[in-house]
Amino acid sequence: MASEHTATEQQPEKYPTIWGESYGFWCQTGALLLAAIFALIAIRSSRAIERRKAAIATIFSTRKDTELVGYIRTIGKIHSGDQSIAIYARNDKIDDDHTKAIRYALNHYEYVAVGISEGIYDDNIFKSSNYSTIVRLYDRTKPYIEERRRLTNRHTIYQELECLACRWKLKPLKTKQITAVQSNRFRNWLGF
Repeated sequence: MASEHTATEQQPEKYPTIWGESYGFWCQTGALLLAAIFALIAIRSSRAIERRKAAIATIFSTRKDTELVGYIRTIGKIHSGDQSIAIYARNDKIDDDHTKAIRYALNHYEYVAVGISEGIYDDNIFKSSNYSTIVRLYDRTKPYIEERRRLTNRHTIYQELECLACRWKLKPLKTKQITAVQSNRFRNWLGF
């Protein structure tokens, strides 16, 4: 009898398992998974905040750029004038003040469009604040862009600006009722 008693004492105690692993293993795995999910949410939120900050900083610096503002007005005058803006795309007009104004404005907003495309700037903030400026600039300078592409045989000139303006035109800004404008605190808290 003594030998039977020692044999039962030596048998390991069975703990409950899930898929062959103990509850402790699954609790630890679950905690690690939750920590990874929260870290991912924090990273996404931080990235969204940085994109918004970059967009706001660029918008404010653009507003202070008196040269750019003047050049956009020059483009408006050319557009409402008798001559086509396309003549400034010719090589013999490369040093003309109007050509410099057109290139400066287009280059500035091409860089902005690249930043939006690459996720550096928040698209919604730029669309809300610069929709009219960018769409109107593209519409007014489209003949210049097309002529410049034809003359240089480079079809990628200002293509990011064109893509941005065309995308925005497909989904234009919508008019909001003043009473309907509300802050979504939960969405803002999450950073989306």
